[in-house]
Amino acid sequence: MPRTKENPGFASAMKNIGDAWDASRKVQDNGGNREQEPIDDGTYVASLTTARSGTDKNGNAYAAFDFEVSRGEFEGVSISKFHSISATDWRTVEQSLESLFVDLQRLSGEGDFSEVEPTEIEDLVNELNDEKPTISVGVKNWKSEKSAGINVYINKRIDEGTLEEEEVVPEDGDIFMWTAPRTKKPAEFVVGTVDEDEETCTLSRVKDGKSFEDVPWGHLGELVDNDNPF
Repeated sequence: MPRTKENPGFASAMKNIGDAWDASRKVQDNGGNREQEPIDDGTYVASLTTARSGTDKNGNAYAAFDFEVSRGEFEGVSISKFHSISATDWRTVEQSLESLFVDLQRLSGEGDFSEVEPTEIEDLVNELNDEKPTISVGVKNWKSEKSAGINVYINKRIDEGTLEEEEVVPEDGDIFMWTAPRTKKPAEFVVGTVDEDEETCTLSRVKDGKSFEDVPWGHLGELVDNDNPF
């Protein structure tokens, strides 16, 4: 009867790693973890922080893009868009590629991918990683019985000139969404005093009139209305 060759187990494989076993056992859990920071549904100005491509453990090609919100109440929150070039129950490989190509067009500003080659995609992703453009992105939270997550939609590039032109300067009586200290959800606030030199303003919460001073303009959320309710 022929012998069946078994794959070596974990312990057997550790015999071949030299001093790494002894050195690695000194590590201590520092209590850190990586969880998705909360962010509301909406459209945000974000900076591309990382762009990368490669293959996963199953041999499927992928491209991934990480962003950091650069303005507003969720400034500093990181979000990601991942493209796996593989067939699933709800899309084909061709549809996966089409989705990637559309996002690359929006990230790069290049509109024609009809003659593009795979190596050019790698080069383009690397160029985007070096350039780190400013992008308009959409965010949609989702939740099912077993899990939850965030869908990120790449809208378009934003050049710095356009960004400056679109900046909203608060005025007395404007109503903005803003998340007050020690609260979790944004609420409506009306603008009072505006300090243009410091780029701060005084806000009063619409529902109870509570005031907050020296709020930076960059921390304000969406402009809701310009009528003072008081």
